[in-house]
Amino acid sequence: MTNNLSSSFFSRMLGGGRQQDIKNLQNEKAELRAQLEREQNEKQELFTQMNVLIAEVAEMDTKLQVAEMSKNSYELRREEIESEIKLLQIEKKKCENETLKYKMDLDLKEEQIEKIKKMYEEEKKELEKDIQMKTAALQSLKLAKQEKKEDSDKVLKLTKEKGDLEVEVEQLQKEIERKNKNIQSNERKILDLEEDIQNKINEINKLEGLLQQKEDLIVESKKETNGIKEKIKTFEFDKKTSAEVIKNLEEKVETMKEELQKKLEDDNDNGKEKLELLSKIDKLEELVQIGNLEKREFENTLKNKEDEVKNLVDEKDSVIKKLNDKIVELKDLIKVNGEKIVLLEEEKKVTTKKLEEIEIKNDENKLLLKNKNEEILLLNEKIQNTKTEALQSNDRVNNFEEEIKQLNEKLSTLKKEYDNCKVELENEKINKVNLIENEKNEKEKLLKKVEDLEKEMIEKKKEWMEEREKLKKDIEEQLQKMIKIASENEMLKNEVKNDAKLEQVKKDWEEKEKALQKSLEKLENEKLSQKKDLEKQIASLKDELTNVNKIKDEEILNLREENDANFDLVQKLSSKNELLTLELNSEDKVKAIKEQYSQKEVSLIETHNNELQKYKDIAEKHETLNQGNQNLINTLKEEINKLKSENEKNFNLLEKISSENEKLKIDLKNEDKINSVKDEFEKRQNELLTSHNEEVEKLKKIIDNQKETIKTLNIDDKIKKIQDENEEFKVRLQNEFEKKQDDLLNSHNEEVEKFKKVIEKQELDIKILRTDAENVDGIMRKLSIENDELKKTVKSLKNSDNLEDDYTRKESILNNNHSLEIDKHLSIIKEKDFEIEKLKGELSEKENYDKVLQELHELKDSLIKSKLQLKNLEEENVKLREQSVSDDEIAELETELSEVRTELEEREKEIVKLKETVSKKDTEWKELFEKEAHRYRELSKDKRDLELEMSKLRDENHTLKNEYQSNHIINNSSTNNVVLSEKQNSAGQNLSQYKRTMSSMTTMSVKSLHAFQYDGDDVNVYKDYIQKQIRLIAVLRKKLQGMKK
Repeated sequence: MTNNLSSSFFSRMLGGGRQQDIKNLQNEKAELRAQLEREQNEKQELFTQMNVLIAEVAEMDTKLQVAEMSKNSYELRREEIESEIKLLQIEKKKCENETLKYKMDLDLKEEQIEKIKKMYEEEKKELEKDIQMKTAALQSLKLAKQEKKEDSDKVLKLTKEKGDLEVEVEQLQKEIERKNKNIQSNERKILDLEEDIQNKINEINKLEGLLQQKEDLIVESKKETNGIKEKIKTFEFDKKTSAEVIKNLEEKVETMKEELQKKLEDDNDNGKEKLELLSKIDKLEELVQIGNLEKREFENTLKNKEDEVKNLVDEKDSVIKKLNDKIVELKDLIKVNGEKIVLLEEEKKVTTKKLEEIEIKNDENKLLLKNKNEEILLLNEKIQNTKTEALQSNDRVNNFEEEIKQLNEKLSTLKKEYDNCKVELENEKINKVNLIENEKNEKEKLLKKVEDLEKEMIEKKKEWMEEREKLKKDIEEQLQKMIKIASENEMLKNEVKNDAKLEQVKKDWEEKEKALQKSLEKLENEKLSQKKDLEKQIASLKDELTNVNKIKDEEILNLREENDANFDLVQKLSSKNELLTLELNSEDKVKAIKEQYSQKEVSLIETHNNELQKYKDIAEKHETLNQGNQNLINTLKEEINKLKSENEKNFNLLEKISSENEKLKIDLKNEDKINSVKDEFEKRQNELLTSHNEEVEKLKKIIDNQKETIKTLNIDDKIKKIQDENEEFKVRLQNEFEKKQDDLLNSHNEEVEKFKKVIEKQELDIKILRTDAENVDGIMRKLSIENDELKKTVKSLKNSDNLEDDYTRKESILNNNHSLEIDKHLSIIKEKDFEIEKLKGELSEKENYDKVLQELHELKDSLIKSKLQLKNLEEENVKLREQSVSDDEIAELETELSEVRTELEEREKEIVKLKETVSKKDTEWKELFEKEAHRYRELSKDKRDLELEMSKLRDENHTLKNEYQSNHIINNSSTNNVVLSEKQNSAGQNLSQYKRTMSSMTTMSVKSLHAFQYDGDDVNVYKDYIQKQIRLIAVLRKKLQGMKK
């Protein structure tokens, strides 16, 4: 009984404990279901957010399509405007051709009108001469009428003259009719021109209307451009909003990634849902990337469109300006044509007035002829009356005949005198012509002398130029010799024992200086002699010109006196001949003779004045040439004095340097000290190398110690950064070397061009000499600096305690003087070393490893706890099986146990994976640190190589300077560039750039999948997804290439 009671009590106790466990398990189940529901709700919210993002991306696509449509419409409008502009340009060219034609026609018509005017003026002059002749004849008739004793011969003459006058009047009437016809034809031509001009004005008005239409179109296009600009602004605003949306999307994606990572850590669902979420997130990222690409493309297209719009506006403005200019030109042509028409009309009026005056004169001549006819009738009556009286007055006639005989004798004497005067005048003419010819010959001789002098001046200039070039060559040779002396001085520093070399160099230098001075003195003497010769020639030319001018002035005075005397004689003769001209009608001859003499006088005076002006111009030219030559001589003297002073300075410097070198020889005879310095320097180098190697080994030990602590840190990004920085450093080095090479080449090419210009221009020769002297000064300064440095070394040898400090100081001075570039590279390398040390410190200070260790300990503790729980559960299972428990409860417990076991197995798998990843990371870190150590060694080697190369570059730079000064740098620069490029290639062979490709990305993704042990369909799905991504990226690349084209 007691046994039964105890067993029942024990079973109740067990049953109560079991029920509590079941309740606890059920509560845990409920909590797990609640968690699942929460996670499902969160998943639904994520899906809704993803849908919203997809919708926003679709809206962005629609906006881009709208932008493309507007772009296409704008391009079509631009093409239409361009075609219209081309048509306008064609019309403008046609108008320009027509205006040129009309200009040619107007010029031809103007020439014709001027010819007609000249014809009219000549005819007018002829008519005036005829009228003068007729008036002279009428006066002679009047004088004859006064005399009572006129013969019937005179009457016959008068009748003949009357007939001649009538014929001439008829001819004049015909000419007047012909001229009237010509005037009418000219008027018709003028009317035709006016009609053509009106047509052109109408065409111009039409063109103006077209231009206004085009201007309206341009205004409309400007409005459209403004609208497009507003659209661009809206697009930019949309772009900004889209950028903000994309940023928000990216932030959301990042938050979703973080949430997913948390859920991946906490969630126990299947892998398919996780992969779906990952694929959706990748899709969102692709959409975001596509949106960014399209945004960039849209920005580029917007920029291109803005540039095109600006170009179109500028082109339209230029076309408008050109058309306005053409309109202004056409208006000016119209004004000019109108003025010409007004002038033609005024000329027409003038010619009509002249014709009217000629007609009036014609009428007056007709009236005179009528009066003369009446007078002739009266004379006939008088003759008939006088016939009766003639018989009575025969005695008187005889007396008159005797008087006529006397008058004829007087006439004969006067004719003889007139002939003698003519002969004398002709002789004087011949003499004057001979004088003029002689003067011309003398002038030609003087011109030949002047040309000969100019040729001599040119030849002397050429000789001077040759002498200058010789001087230049001598100075260049001296510079080369100076450079050689400097190089020999550098050799003398290392080989101080050879005292005889310095003495020889000094003697050579003194001899060269003496030779230079002699050559300069010779040149000065030659220039002085040439100057004196030129001055003598110029003085002789001036004397000759003054003598010629005096002779010409005297001749002109004599000719004027002779002309005055001849004019007085002519006046006397004309006064004597006036009586004879009344009878012989010889007034026109005297006038013609006077005009001839006056014209000849004027022509002689003009020719003489022209010759005087020519001689004066020649004299002025010679004076200007002499002044220029004197200025050149003065400048050459000044420059020669400057060169002398500079040479004296250089010579003094050389003497100082030679004295200092002799002192240095005495100080530097102790070779043991130099050898001790070399040994100490080598020891110092060895110590530095050993310390460097020790530091490298310490770093290796530190790295090995840190490898154990840094197993699970994700430092791939930092390593990539270091690699990128190293690559950038390499690129910088290469760029700097290339820049320096380019700078050297550019400077060399510029200086070569300068030398060419200097050779072409004579005036810049002096500047070259100055620059050469300055180079000599620079070389001498360098030599003095190096001597100062040698003095410092001597002092440092005396102070053996401070020898190392002095040596380092000397080394720093040399580096500062010759290798600033190496210091830059060393500073960059030091910065990189400092960054590496910082990274190492950061890695040592990192606490991620402790966290990972804590997580591992927690996992182990949880595993131990779970194992203990399993053991407890198994024990409870056994106990429950011993008791009478229902099958349903056992099944539920078994399922729960199986779930717990699966969880434990999964945890164990995760732990195994983590261990594998930790081991992989450990191996990777080992490889990375080995690579870094190897890279550090390579950098140190590269550093040394760079130092060696920079020392070589210094030597090469020195040689390049020498070659540059000897004008042979052109051929050597290419070789040096080749050497530099080879050195750069050799320095950059170890620094290969790291490039990531799509194939490496795919292999990385697949490796990561296999590392996490994804098997079966999930892996295939993920592979397919990666391939789709690759295809999409290829399509995007093709689109980008198309857009670029």
